[in-house]
Amino acid sequence: MIHNQRIYQIIIRGERNTGTHWLHSLCRENIKNVKIGNKAYLWKHGFFLGKEPKKTTHLILVITKDVYAWVYSLYKRPYHVKRTSNLNHFIRRPYQSFCTTKWFVKHMKQTMYKELTFEKKPNGKLYENIIQLRNAKHRQWLSLRGERKVEFIKYEDLFATPEKVIDTICQKYKLQTKRFTNKMGWRSQWSSPKTYKENDPKARFNKKQIQFIAAENDWETEALIDQIAIK
Repeated sequence: MIHNQRIYQIIIRGERNTGTHWLHSLCRENIKNVKIGNKAYLWKHGFFLGKEPKKTTHLILVITKDVYAWVYSLYKRPYHVKRTSNLNHFIRRPYQSFCTTKWFVKHMKQTMYKELTFEKKPNGKLYENIIQLRNAKHRQWLSLRGERKVEFIKYEDLFATPEKVIDTICQKYKLQTKRFTNKMGWRSQWSSPKTYKENDPKARFNKKQIQFIAAENDWETEALIDQIAIK
């Protein structure tokens, strides 16, 4: 059975600005005898491309974030995309990604400053906007459950009770834990845990922008993730 074999590696997956680096740190600091990360799984923010290992000794942890908080975070810190000061334009334009780091050149065999074609639809067209790109990734990562060991974590749950989330993962997969530490602490567009808790993610947007994001987001997939997420 897929859940009966011991876990030797944990792979982190999630869109940009969802806390993948923090989750990696939490796993590395608090779980014994497990390797965190594997270059064979390619880009941690990307679609699975069919080249990744399919091993029952590997656990894939996918982290997601509230869609409004995530959109604004990516707007403020846009990775692999041309920056714009126009929030209205940012949420509505097709999301075209570019190779901007040496990591892509080395590990994904990309040419610097060229378009990242694996961020496109299977037919080669761009996703209509960043929300549609996020929807597609979430649906694909969900579809991996059953053939791989895949668990979802919501950033908000990890933020509220990081020790509990890590402990739940370890109990489910019979992993050994260390004394809990959270050296990396907090990473987000807001300056501190207190301000994040008090901040309404929708407050950064006007009414029409909120309506647009709500109409574009795949709430059905969001509800499925909420049901199965590690808490």
